[in-house]
Amino acid sequence: MKNTTQILLLLLATIALLTACSAGPEATVRDTPAAPTEDARAMITETQPPILEATATPEASTPAPTATEPAASFTPSATPIPPPSTPAPEGTDTPVPTRQPTSTATSSAPEVTSFDVSPAVVDPGDTVTLTWEAQGGSAKLCPSSRYVLFTDGDCWPVSLAGSATFEIPPEAAGFQYVDFVLTVETQGRQEKATAQVSVALKCERTWFFSDTPQAGICPREAVQSPAAAQRFEHGTMVWLETPGRYYILQDTPLLDDATRKRVDLISDPLEITVDTSDEIQAPSGLYAPQSGFGLVWRGDVAQSSGFRDELGWALAPEFAYEAILQCDDARPSGGRPWQTCYLQGPEGEVIVLPPLGGWYLLEQQP
Repeated sequence: MKNTTQILLLLLATIALLTACSAGPEATVRDTPAAPTEDARAMITETQPPILEATATPEASTPAPTATEPAASFTPSATPIPPPSTPAPEGTDTPVPTRQPTSTATSSAPEVTSFDVSPAVVDPGDTVTLTWEAQGGSAKLCPSSRYVLFTDGDCWPVSLAGSATFEIPPEAAGFQYVDFVLTVETQGRQEKATAQVSVALKCERTWFFSDTPQAGICPREAVQSPAAAQRFEHGTMVWLETPGRYYILQDTPLLDDATRKRVDLISDPLEITVDTSDEIQAPSGLYAPQSGFGLVWRGDVAQSSGFRDELGWALAPEFAYEAILQCDDARPSGGRPWQTCYLQGPEGEVIVLPPLGGWYLLEQQP
């Protein structure tokens, strides 16, 4: 009985196995497997390789926000943002723009309104009073005397309006003027305002033709000399033994100047090149000059090409007189002399010889 039961169970198992095999893979597709338990899911996670999922790669120039770096905000801000060309240095706070200073009405252009000195003529050792008024930021006052008597160390700061006294030093004796220069500046401006006043120093002597005291440019010692003169149709010739010079004073205007007339100067000794005196015959009532006047007039010397056309014939023979020559003490400037000389003419007239050339009579001053 027992054996029969075992045989029956074996037969049923064989039939079941044959039935499962005959069903094939189709039964697996149709059947829904049961969901794995918690333990099964844990085991799958630990043993199976991870599944790679495709993700978008962010641009290198725009990093994705992280939990510690929030995404940029485009909310408008009332605070100005510094331009990108001047980023703030690392480790420092972003600078806050500040208002730049602007010019105000107080930074006015420097200007000297008035500047005076009194008295204007003094002796060395005298005291003068300077008064001034200006606008600007600061002012300084400097004495000057052609840069030889004073230096920058003699300048002193002054207020924009006021007065001051100054003693002319005894060392100024022999100078023509002492000048004072007021300089005004304003901070923030390049231009300066300057003004100058001058004090004339009294002269030791007067002109030979005047007793009026002189100041500033002073007369030098007058030179008295034996002289000769001769009148011509269109001018006068004068010779001075000292300094040994011929003055050819023509009536022809100098350039377009109707007051100053042409003058030529020839110095002794004359260098005679030829003698043409025998070839000259003066018209009736007129004269041909002789001696030194004749040599210069004819052009018989190396220093002269002749003045026959410029002067014409002489109106009378030459004659002697005592002449006076006196020049001022103006100093050379710009590479040329600036002296004015005064020559006493044959009839007592005063002939002015200015530094710009030409001649005129003193009462005919231009």
